Amino acid sequence: MNILSKLTSNYLKQNKKRTIVTIIGIILSGAMITAVASLAVSFQGFMLDMEISRNGAWEANFRNVKTEDIAEIVNDKRFSNVMLMVPVGMAKNSYSSDSFCYVKAYSKEALNKMKICLTEGRLPENENEIVLSNTFFDGEETEPKIGDTITFEMGKRMSDGEELIGEKQEDDEVFIKEQTKNYVICGKINRPDFETIRDNYTAGVTFLDETKPIEKENVDIGVISKNVKNLYEDTEEVANKLGLYTIRK
Repeated sequence: MNILSKLTSNYLKQNKKRTIVTIIGIILSGAMITAVASLAVSFQGFMLDMEISRNGAWEANFRNVKTEDIAEIVNDKRFSNVMLMVPVGMAKNSYSSDSFCYVKAYSKEALNKMKICLTEGRLPENENEIVLSNTFFDGEETEPKIGDTITFEMGKRMSDGEELIGEKQEDDEVFIKEQTKNYVICGKINRPDFETIRDNYTAGVTFLDETKPIEKENVDIGVISKNVKNLYEDTEEVANKLGLYTIRK
């Protein structure tokens, strides 16, 4: 034992009260540091949970991906989760005050991780079920209820050779019918992210059967990265390769 250790030992023995106070102070300081660190971690987790509940668990979203390019993103090992969203089409809406209902099909992953906030009922489990935006239910006499079957004429709004989605109705626009779809309403959701207050439609979300071929030309794909630190660089690289524009949260 060197001289400093001896002096320290003797000092501690001769000043027992001060030694006890010092030890207690060290313990309290350690406890406070641990508490602050735990509070910071808890607050970070709380903010993350709030963000997921408000906007979903996705981290990046690729818009208008060509159907033949889906595999490029699905098979990219940098992404841990891939969520598919396919437009089914615009429907003539005779059930509420909105003239149209825009329907999209979501994969199981997309239903769970994209911004689909269920307010009543349950999420769709097959292609014949649908959840409708709360804006669909506006008290009209023809308003359906959960469990009812509705019939939509699906197609496109066209004007001067261009497809209209959220634009206001134009005098020269025509509706081109492509198919008739029957859906069982299984739930209500908050307005999904593809429906805004400026759009001239309400929205519906149905189930996407990923075992069947996708017939649409373009789809949207949400992803979750395995390494979030590289998210921007990874998505930018994919977007440039496929000629896309990425939207980052």
